[in-house]
Amino acid sequence: MRSIERYLLAWVAGTLSLGLVVVALVGYIVTLEEMNEVFDADLKNVAGAMASHRNSGYGPDINDTAQPPVKTEPLHDTDIVTLIWTIQGRQLYTSNSDVSVPFSGVAGLSRPRINDLEWIVYTVVQEDVVAQAAQPVASRHDMAGESAAKVLPPMLLLVLVASALMVFALRRGLRSLYAAARGVAARRARTLDPISTAECRHEWRNLVK
Repeated sequence: MRSIERYLLAWVAGTLSLGLVVVALVGYIVTLEEMNEVFDADLKNVAGAMASHRNSGYGPDINDTAQPPVKTEPLHDTDIVTLIWTIQGRQLYTSNSDVSVPFSGVAGLSRPRINDLEWIVYTVVQEDVVAQAAQPVASRHDMAGESAAKVLPPMLLLVLVASALMVFALRRGLRSLYAAARGVAARRARTLDPISTAECRHEWRNLVK
């Protein structure tokens, strides 16, 4: 016969575990949305700064026909690849030549696929120069996942503590039922003495009268 205590505990543990998964998922989604807002603003600021830097006379010369410098440094999660183009689409500068960010003459955000990965690119178009700042989408997902994972240990501890409290509460609450059950089981078929209901809960008091 299935135990009431185990049945209730299974439902409580399942509910708490489901709540843990939901909290982690919501935390991941909320963190990713916030990161998207922050990093999109960063891309816009970086691209704008690159364009302003070029126009201030410190950037690459628009008349320079030399090839842009080759840089192949490995990318980190927060790295941003920057590029400067002429308005006609000739590349003047790139911070990492391993990332072939496509030229775009349309200002704003875009999501091209580069080397089989999705990237987010912000493009600033000025009179004679186009500046771009790019970042892989996967890096944002990784950072959001790491942030959400930090919530799991305390939430898991909370589930364990809540489960332990529920075990204690259920066993304490069902103690009188177990005592009544033992009393009924110990009686003989012809015993007519009443069973004490002093410690019985209201829900099953009528069962033992």
